[in-house]
Amino acid sequence: MGPQKVVEVAHRMGITTPLGAHLSLTLGAEPVTPLEMATAYATLANDGVRNMPYFVEKVQKGDGAVVFSHQAKPERAIAAEHARTVTDVLVQVVNNGTGRAAAIPGRVVGGKTGSTDENADAWFVGFTPQLSTAVWMGAPEGRVSMYNVGAYPRVYGGTYPATMFGAYMRAVLEGQPVLGFPGAPPPSRPPNQLPG
Repeated sequence: MGPQKVVEVAHRMGITTPLGAHLSLTLGAEPVTPLEMATAYATLANDGVRNMPYFVEKVQKGDGAVVFSHQAKPERAIAAEHARTVTDVLVQVVNNGTGRAAAIPGRVVGGKTGSTDENADAWFVGFTPQLSTAVWMGAPEGRVSMYNVGAYPRVYGGTYPATMFGAYMRAVLEGQPVLGFPGAPPPSRPPNQLPG
């Protein structure tokens, strides 16, 4: 596969920051924004189809005439089967792994925790069928270790970031329909593995 292919897939999924093609890339060695991460995870939730983020949905005059309306330009970023496989794995992170604090009772949630050396950054990036959200904790001005912050001796992605994600998403999705992810269920076995 190689690091250059990882860079190409990341860019297709919504990461716009230039990335170096090196082996530590998949461990989070390159800085990206929370918006880029939320976009990439939304691509997974949308069965591998990317929609780039936008800030203005519509502009209307006082009489109701529409001056501007956002036009989505969805693009296939990865195969639907790959998106479904990754989504299934990320749902397990929330159901049975380090992301349990992000769970929303009665809803399917996928996501991933992340932390850096000396606990200077902590992430939870996750999604439901309707919404993708990234939570980052750290110091914008530089690397500051997050030790003995409130109830936790060390801040990891599964602590405050996952808790904030869960609280935010519960509030935002209240009253919204409970949906499943698009398409067929995930494959019965991981791709590129022999059955049995």
